[in-house]
Amino acid sequence: MVIDITDAHGKRLYREWTYEKIATASERARAETNATIVTVHNETPTTGRSEHETGE
Repeated sequence: MVIDITDAHGKRLYREWTYEKIATASERARAETNATIVTVHNETPTTGRSEHETGE
């Protein structure tokens, strides 16, 4: 695959990708998408408590 673009200011963008490079990038993106995400919260839940409680 080849992308060859010249913008309005005459600046050229030229990129060429082989099938292998595209396949490798696709596999990496697929693996990242399927990766497990773990979220850890170390805060005490505040459900049911008023922000105005005085502790008395």
